[in-house]
Amino acid sequence: MDVGRPFKAIFKDPRWFTKMLLQGLFTLVPIVNFATSGYVLEYEKNVAYGRDEELPEWSEFGKHWVAGFLVFAAGLIYALPLILIIMLGVALIVGGAVSGQEEATATGVLCGTMLIMIASIVYGLALAVILPAAMTNYNMTRQFGDFFKLGDIWGHIKNNAGPYFGAYGMG
Repeated sequence: MDVGRPFKAIFKDPRWFTKMLLQGLFTLVPIVNFATSGYVLEYEKNVAYGRDEELPEWSEFGKHWVAGFLVFAAGLIYALPLILIIMLGVALIVGGAVSGQEEATATGVLCGTMLIMIASIVYGLALAVILPAAMTNYNMTRQFGDFFKLGDIWGHIKNNAGPYFGAYGMG
């Protein structure tokens, strides 16, 4: 596995500087920056199919933007359970604070804080492992539902654990 290939190949495109400059500029603009995620997905797909000699064209800006927005939307959907857990933890903290009982306040704050920390760590680690594979699953088909085919995603991770975690560690 030549992990440096995608990085070296960028410079083989005669217009690499202009394309990378545009990517950098688009990244700085909120909402527009979804296109940069889609652009990177397109390049990753090209690399997967051995077409890494040229970077994608920015003339397909709309296509890149939609793909990047869908990555954002899927990430938000995956994050919803964590958001709900955080809201529950905050409710425990606030509930303890407004109860007027110092002991209950301390217990509520402690329990709420611990719940938030443990859930955030566990769920965050799970997301860190699953989301890259979910993005790859989506990228190969460009079907939004493929972000959520957890059986396929977990199978991909399990069957390619060495290269997957090796690439993950490099990232």
